[in-house]
Amino acid sequence: MSRRLLVPLILLGLCQSAHAGMSFNEILFDTQLQERTLSEEKRALIAAQQQAARDAEAERLRQQQQAEQQARQEEAERLATRPIGVQLTERHCLSCHGMEAITEKRYGLPGWYLTVARMRYWHKAKLNHQEAVQISQHLTQQQSATRGWQMLEYLLLLMLPILLGWLLYRHINHQRV
Repeated sequence: MSRRLLVPLILLGLCQSAHAGMSFNEILFDTQLQERTLSEEKRALIAAQQQAARDAEAERLRQQQQAEQQARQEEAERLATRPIGVQLTERHCLSCHGMEAITEKRYGLPGWYLTVARMRYWHKAKLNHQEAVQISQHLTQQQSATRGWQMLEYLLLLMLPILLGWLLYRHINHQRV
């Protein structure tokens, strides 16, 4: 007999059940009766199913973590095979700047070196001298300026000591007067 049909029949008293003589609320909330009706075999079966579900979920999580770890390791290996200039530029420059900040600029070796030196000394970028040189060389190869601009950079670089000497000379002579 279907459950839909059995409940009204029980309520009308037309059918006897294990709940005879109990009120409707007693039937609904009698958890002890439900526990008594479950046999030990059914409880063991339910416990085994629950344990199997927990084990399957734990195995799925373990496999997912293993796949993620393997993907991270493969990515690290892929990144480690790239040239050192690319690695240093990504590690140091791209931590503060976007890629467009680098790709928009075009300098020669002196321009890139002075840019990296400015980041080291004024903005406290954590670079040693060797890393700064490698980054400058890499950026010169990848983002090189036109030949005319490079010549202008070298010319300005040569004129810098002359300009500084002239300013120092004027300062000393100005103090004597």
